Amino acid sequence: MDLHRHTLLNIDKNESKSNCIKSWETLCNEQKESIYEQIKHIPEALHRIDYDIISVKEKLEAVTFTERELIALAEYEHERWLLQKKEAGWKLDTIIDEERKLHPLLVPWKKLSDNNRNELIVTIKFWPEILANSN
Repeated sequence: MDLHRHTLLNIDKNESKSNCIKSWETLCNEQKESIYEQIKHIPEALHRIDYDIISVKEKLEAVTFTERELIALAEYEHERWLLQKKEAGWKLDTIIDEERKLHPLLVPWKKLSDNNRNELIVTIKFWPEILANSN
């Protein structure tokens, strides 16, 4: 997964509260599904900032999002993830416990730490590059 690989290479693993900061092979099915869901919702997120995905034969240069666009996309993605987790029965706690479905990031976007917000923004910065290089 290109998106997951980019994330692993570009975030501070020591500061991360994500339970997906490990190799793709060691992720559980629910973690992989969460990443697939993020990818599946990229077109919808892009529509919110007036972008569209088109298929072209020639190689195009990837766009660069503005800071405002990155924040809007990150907020949308976090709120989408938060709803997905809550619908699956996850609850807020200070620790991540996959068996008991507990997670410390089950808070609204505005209550996330700067580090947690930036972690998601770093991931979203790579969306255009990944899309431009996809076949």
